[in-house]
Amino acid sequence: NEKIGFNLVISAVESAVSGVELRADDLVGPEGTIPASAIRAYRPYPITVERYPNWFLRTQGLREPRAYPDALVPIPVNGVGASPGSIAAQPLVVLAGQSLALYVEIFIPPEARPGRYATAISLVGPKCKPLRTPVEVLVRDVYLDSKVTIPVVAGVQLGPLIASFTDVDPQNKSVAVAKPECRKAIEKTFALLSEHGLSPYCDEIYPRFSQDVDGKTVLDWSEYDAFCGPLIE
Repeated sequence: NEKIGFNLVISAVESAVSGVELRADDLVGPEGTIPASAIRAYRPYPITVERYPNWFLRTQGLREPRAYPDALVPIPVNGVGASPGSIAAQPLVVLAGQSLALYVEIFIPPEARPGRYATAISLVGPKCKPLRTPVEVLVRDVYLDSKVTIPVVAGVQLGPLIASFTDVDPQNKSVAVAKPECRKAIEKTFALLSEHGLSPYCDEIYPRFSQDVDGKTVLDWSEYDAFCGPLIE
């Protein structure tokens, strides 16, 4: 019941590499098999920082704008694991003399038996021989109970999500979150954070507020419940 990760670096020494995709075998051990679907891969996406916070400037001095590899964008393994048209969809391209670092994550199922499991992650492409990288995982006799872990809350900003994954105006959130494409992006974000042990929340959406002719407060919870219900589930 734990996720472990490592970096897989692809380097193109003399010539560019193009059309490369990731493949992974099942993890096989003496006590059983963990399916290849437990292996996921992500591509670090650069986030440009133009203005640094004061605490950083006091300790590190002045800094020029710089791109930091921060966001992890899912890419397919065995053709599964990323949305069609995603910015990091395969095939991958590495220019000559450059490297591309991928973050690979393996989820150990709760029912996995202790022992050593072997697998291989392969790079395949139309103009190169498959390159297999062996990976060995030691599953220990320890079970991590997700019900007794310390909650880690994570605030989710809707504006950047809506702007990044849809063509909807992120400024009018009450209208935007009513659109299916916005709901889908938000729900996938909550699910991804929950899978990694975080408790995501959003405080930008409120029930609709109005007053009747007598001045009595009226709260309409229907849209709010429709938005929050899937996130709570």
